[in-house]
Amino acid sequence: MYLEHEGFTVGQTKTGFVAVDDDGIVIQATPYRTSAQVFHPILKIYREEYALYIQETYWFAEKVALLTEWSKDPNAKEPPRIGQVSRRPVPRMK
Repeated sequence: MYLEHEGFTVGQTKTGFVAVDDDGIVIQATPYRTSAQVFHPILKIYREEYALYIQETYWFAEKVALLTEWSKDPNAKEPPRIGQVSRRPVPRMK
């Protein structure tokens, strides 16, 4: 309910939920792991913040603010490599 109130579209999965907002932040939560990802349009990379187990609402608020600010900053730097950056290729938009 918290994420829906914050403007996310939320769907339940077999073991948790997935939530997506208009800024492109995707949150996945299960009893084993919670993660939040976003794509930076200039750097062309994904940034992921994660924690073990399902988290409290303060974690979501903190990570959503961090990822929103980072993805909208044209001068953003690549975050330190602590398992937060995905090197997956990004498909070219035609």
